[in-house]
Amino acid sequence: SRTGFTNSKLTLKTMTLHMIASLRPVLLAFYLLLTGASAGLKRGKCADPDVVTNFSVNQYLGRWYEVSRDKYTIFELAAKCVTAKYTLKEDNGNVRVRNNSYYSLLGWVSVVGEAALADSSSGGADLEVAFGGNAPSGENINYQVIDTDYDKYAVVYGGSQTAFGLACIESLWVLSRHPTLSDYDFAKVKNAIEEKLPSYNYEGLASFTEQGSDCPYDNQPE
Repeated sequence: SRTGFTNSKLTLKTMTLHMIASLRPVLLAFYLLLTGASAGLKRGKCADPDVVTNFSVNQYLGRWYEVSRDKYTIFELAAKCVTAKYTLKEDNGNVRVRNNSYYSLLGWVSVVGEAALADSSSGGADLEVAFGGNAPSGENINYQVIDTDYDKYAVVYGGSQTAFGLACIESLWVLSRHPTLSDYDFAKVKNAIEEKLPSYNYEGLASFTEQGSDCPYDNQPE
């Protein structure tokens, strides 16, 4: 029956999500062992890039479309039409994060989290984003906006220490207010990466996200 088919599809989706979540630490460790200092993983400390100053959370709110991500961002494997929506939480002033990804088999998959500035008095765009119902303390910076004009593009760096602090898993996201980014603005993005993250090999590590007319944006979770 149609109901049975729908239930089966939901069960498959749930099982797949649980499998991805359970394998993530194993896969990260596997990549670390194989690749050492290359492929988005490097020995030593994570970068500490200069971030946007006088950062305006209110201007940054709203929907962003993912232009590119690090190709070793395991939790986004095969994801397309990726968007992020940021809204202000009235209860504590933090930011509600909803990341949506579309998969041909599963449809839309969404995760909800919460972001907080590490130091609201500094004006710097250093944030902590937490998922799984956890509240960000602001002490574990993992979302750094290194450049944005708020209206067209944003460049976000995330570094996570691993292997007892001996290595760093790096991620870099380029975001746009529209499904596509102009060549002019993309040139600004690349200049920002070269200036703020000179050791990061963007050309070699960037995976460009499929966006556009084939993405059912109107049906994505809000």
